[in-house]
Amino acid sequence: MPPLRNLWKYYPRTKGLCSGAVLCGFGFSAIILNKISNSIINPDHEIIDKITDFYPEYIGLRVPKYYLVASITILLFGIFSSIFIIEYDESENNLDLTSDLIVNKNFNFYKI
Repeated sequence: MPPLRNLWKYYPRTKGLCSGAVLCGFGFSAIILNKISNSIINPDHEIIDKITDFYPEYIGLRVPKYYLVASITILLFGIFSSIFIIEYDESENNLDLTSDLIVNKNFNFYKI
């Protein structure tokens, strides 16, 4: 996944925080798409028929419209956000990541 790979290169000491932020974004987008799908497919909050265990037929006919709206939205967000992905230049890396020693602010040394 390009967002994680680039964030790990830019922030090598906080890989967990970067992973959490990206995964939080993926989870948040699922919440947003759920709300969009409900507002397009079932805006009147119809309930399932107790006899047939199905929604009314006109709700099922709205599903292709949702797929069209969702695919266009995801495509536009993907194109827009890919503009901001910049490859990390390894030559500008001024951190010494080869050391396995981390210095705490209290000058305590911890071996990883």
